[in-house]
Amino acid sequence: MSTSNVRAALARLQKVLERHPGAGLHEDTEARVSWDGQLACRAHDPAGAEILTDMPEQCGGTGSQVTPGWLMRAGLAACGATCIAMFAARREIELTHLNVTVRSRSDVRGLLGMADGSSGPVDAGPVEVELSVEIGARERTAAELEALVAEACACSPVGRALGSLTPVRLRVEAAR
Repeated sequence: MSTSNVRAALARLQKVLERHPGAGLHEDTEARVSWDGQLACRAHDPAGAEILTDMPEQCGGTGSQVTPGWLMRAGLAACGATCIAMFAARREIELTHLNVTVRSRSDVRGLLGMADGSSGPVDAGPVEVELSVEIGARERTAAELEALVAEACACSPVGRALGSLTPVRLRVEAAR
């Protein structure tokens, strides 16, 4: 499968941004979530795409949908894979396969706001995250592919947000 259309689109975008760097900063598409009752939620984008979430039965959910934590891991994996594919296309590297897996470990006590003895509250976020990449390409060495993955993942917006702990501003509008 040819990636020339991807390479051409990225080259055009880069030329525009070199001439007008300020055009690079933009508002991202918002993600809206509505509560469906119990612990089920429905996320939707302005174009109408939907993703349903719920929690496992042991947390009071039905376990019938993906969890928000899984969605975060899927977002990290998808963003990583997309960036790798973009960087490969720009360098005319013909990928033969690409699989990205994200694993994490979390302490559910943080989700419940519990404390860990005398050390204070347990962090609700993952205590460790691992991004694993399986990649293959025609006529490229393992070292070349490792360098490609490292460079691409350093530019992953989701990876950067999670890795640098981008502050999240909280704004609350109470319904009357």
